[in-house]
Amino acid sequence: MPSPPTWFERAMEHEFPDLRIRWSPSAACWQVEQRVGRAAFDPVPLRDTPEDDRWIRAKDGYALVMEITPRPEFKCYDCGFWLTAPHCQTKEVRCDYCLNHRRLDGRHWAGWWPFTEALLTHLRKTDPRRTDYVELSHRHDEANRRLLEARRRKADADSEALWLDNYNQITETEQVGYTRRVFGETN
Repeated sequence: MPSPPTWFERAMEHEFPDLRIRWSPSAACWQVEQRVGRAAFDPVPLRDTPEDDRWIRAKDGYALVMEITPRPEFKCYDCGFWLTAPHCQTKEVRCDYCLNHRRLDGRHWAGWWPFTEALLTHLRKTDPRRTDYVELSHRHDEANRRLLEARRRKADADSEALWLDNYNQITETEQVGYTRRVFGETN
């Protein structure tokens, strides 16, 4: 079973304690997984089938973050043709065969990240527990609080205006209007 470089594994353990790297024999790639909870169920042995990565993650309480292939190529999920993933960036990759001949969408998000400092930087940027995302979350919470406060003030103002418009009916106050006398009229 292949393994990532030792320095990379140590850096991952030190910086990302909730992440693990596991080789997947069925997908022939490394899978970066994040702990999301306890095991969902007790392990049950599989009978005469290759290990399913989804089952392993569910059994251990992990979720898939990304897959790292040994090469910068991957198979199209629809037709199986080999496509080239962009180096050290995640972009949309299109399968021309699926788009032109099979009338399928043929678009996939892909990126090839070798075990380098660039991958660690990418994981830092996408880690939801980093301060950038926490700050972004606080800004969104503050914007939502201001929006709800503005809506509450508008509702209060609308209900007060409605109450003032209908004050006489609510308090059952008789209204007496001004009548003017027109010349030439007799009572």
